[in-house]
Amino acid sequence: MSEKAPHVLGGTRPNVDERFHLGNVDDNASVNSAEVKVETQDENEPSNAPSIYTLQAEDDVPEVTTMESLCMNCHDDGTTKLLLTMIPYFREVILMSFECDHCGFKNSEVQFGGKVQEQGSKIELQVTDIDDLNRQLIKADAGTVYFPSLDFEIPRETQRGSINTIEGVLQKAIEDLRENQEHRREIDPETTEKIDEFIAKLAMMSAGITLPFTIVLDDPSGNSHIENPHAPAVDSKMKVTNYYRSEKQDLECGLQPDMSHDAPSQTPRVLPHRNEGLDKFVEEANIAKKEVIQIPENCFACAAPGYSCMCMTDIPHFKEVIIMSYNCEACGFRTNEVKAGGAIPPQGERITLNVDASKEKDALDRDVLKSDSACVNIPEIELEMAHGSLGGLYTTIEGLLDKIRQNIEEGNPFAVGDSDGGRSLLNAWLARLDALKRGEQPFTLILEDPLSNSFVYSPFGSADDDPYMTAEKFTRSEYEDDVLGITDMKVENYSADGQASHALGNITEETSEPIRSDKEVMGGGRAIDPSKYHPNPSAVMEVRQQLSQQKEKEQQ
Repeated sequence: MSEKAPHVLGGTRPNVDERFHLGNVDDNASVNSAEVKVETQDENEPSNAPSIYTLQAEDDVPEVTTMESLCMNCHDDGTTKLLLTMIPYFREVILMSFECDHCGFKNSEVQFGGKVQEQGSKIELQVTDIDDLNRQLIKADAGTVYFPSLDFEIPRETQRGSINTIEGVLQKAIEDLRENQEHRREIDPETTEKIDEFIAKLAMMSAGITLPFTIVLDDPSGNSHIENPHAPAVDSKMKVTNYYRSEKQDLECGLQPDMSHDAPSQTPRVLPHRNEGLDKFVEEANIAKKEVIQIPENCFACAAPGYSCMCMTDIPHFKEVIIMSYNCEACGFRTNEVKAGGAIPPQGERITLNVDASKEKDALDRDVLKSDSACVNIPEIELEMAHGSLGGLYTTIEGLLDKIRQNIEEGNPFAVGDSDGGRSLLNAWLARLDALKRGEQPFTLILEDPLSNSFVYSPFGSADDDPYMTAEKFTRSEYEDDVLGITDMKVENYSADGQASHALGNITEETSEPIRSDKEVMGGGRAIDPSKYHPNPSAVMEVRQQLSQQKEKEQQ
């Protein structure tokens, strides 16, 4: 294995001291509010906390923590059992069950004990046949299930922490809607009849009579999944979209959002005094590329103060890139990201590299910069990874294959479950991927980036002189322009000189409206008159005189 392979820039490294919290049950739940923490301790130090147990199929009696808790049905003492376990190829979960010996009431729940993912996920599935109804579905605590054809949504508080099939989710929704129907029929017969009609529609969908329909699973925490029976191949019926959470969604997931940009700026937005030769000095000095810039920022995992580091550097025969990283000294959370700088090029770029370790000794050691907008294709193993699935990476080809393997295993938990067929199918595909990583088989690596922000190192200097690599430009499609936001950009008659003169004219014209501050735009405060708060009033007077002289010359 290459020495470069483990060094991968991009993604998130897991926290060393994992903490599992269990304390968000409502008043109607049967499991009492409690908090269970598992922390890394010294070997000689005694620990009374429950241990994380890796679930094995051959184990008969797993380690279970038992405690007495209040039964919310009869208000007597019942028994709550907790099991902190790790599902193979998935992530940590907390299995909880409650049973009351006095009234016979039972309840069970599944909570995710691991970390919240960096991005939320939205999964859309087109259910077209009976087999799709048997797909397994994991609904995390923050996940919601939505059926657009019925305008029906299962909120996050309902069926929380459940592992079921799509048919089972519909059946559970039918059972919940049928509760108190007879009592409701006596009070409001008209509403009850409408609910019965809606239940009949759900029953037709769960039985596979009303087909096709769409199910949308939206989870800001990124811990919900729908089974892909064709994994690791692409499922044509399913669309997965990753997105960044809003501040409200961060709070719902128990995270501390970044509130620094909420404070409105009190500084008037006016055109600053221009210093002649400043742009040339900054360009020659290149200050930003000679040092690491540290920005104070709170850790979004534990809210402890820290620093986000950013550095700009140049890649030969490519462009400048921005490397960003964050390391929390309090909880150990780490994250890093690589982004390409510069303007958006008019065309995308497709890089094709023929990797053959028998012909090229260091074929797997080539540096690769993959932007978050690039797609990765390997035709030999029928691999196609859409943009955004791996994020921004700066690594080697071997490290890229390692990252792909990790992403496939974590993103397809159902394909490596207890089912022998699913496990053998994915393991056979992973064996083919490992053969490529060891250099036992030649393959073709294709990086298709609509923003032309990806790069593959060539020991021959450039792609034109490299016999194993080709780089070609292509025109972006309308869909790619729309996804990247290029369609909404208005660049007609837009230039730096025109923008500066337009802003200067707004400042110097007496009849112009006052510039609105951030506080005014956000709905509070008053507008600021630039004539009273301009940092250089003499410059304004000089510009006014120049404009008046120009008008007089034009009139003459």
